[in-house]
Amino acid sequence: MFEQPRGHGLMLGLPVRDTHKAADFVPHGLDFGLIINAAGRNTLRFIPPLIISPDEIRDAMGRLRATIEATLSA
Repeated sequence: MFEQPRGHGLMLGLPVRDTHKAADFVPHGLDFGLIINAAGRNTLRFIPPLIISPDEIRDAMGRLRATIEATLSA
């Protein structure tokens, strides 16, 4: 479903493959309180604040999992 993430520091891109487009994930992310951006047709862009805590990263990963599940089941 995804390729290896790429980027520098906290600016990350997650390449999407298969039948979905990156933009398919954006509205579901908002449903779970996760602001993500589609950078082109096949890349999800993540740019968290530089002061993000490890707990907030864990929370965001849970929201990302829920976003992926919701997108794939839609």
